[in-house]
Amino acid sequence: MSLHPVGMERSARRDKETITAEISRADAVRIARLVNAGLYCDRGDFLRTAIRRHLEREHAGSNPQPDPSPRVVIGALMLSRESLESRRKSGRRLRVKVIGYLSIADDVTPDLAREAIESVTIRGLFRGPVDVKAAIADRTH
Repeated sequence: MSLHPVGMERSARRDKETITAEISRADAVRIARLVNAGLYCDRGDFLRTAIRRHLEREHAGSNPQPDPSPRVVIGALMLSRESLESRRKSGRRLRVKVIGYLSIADDVTPDLAREAIESVTIRGLFRGPVDVKAAIADRTH
């Protein structure tokens, strides 16, 4: 079942939210059949149970963090091998936006740069090993 959020309102109770969603007619009919069969009290009960189960099964223990990539750096940004290795290990690729000076350390390999950097937008000076700059040329603007 796919829910397409349309709006979200605060309930009169502080610990609950009201979510308005559009679902397909076929899904609505299937939910109605389950309610009529007595498996759920009402459609709201079905949706609350489905959401809770999905969160427990698909996202148990996950605590998504915002991407720590800088929005825009005005000035200088130096990317070290250690910072790029950490980024690669985390699985979150870096989106670099710099107005000023961007430097990639001499010990960064082309493979590391490709795996750790999603995009580079630079308005200014870009310094780094020639082979590294060539490896990320397709994502440099």
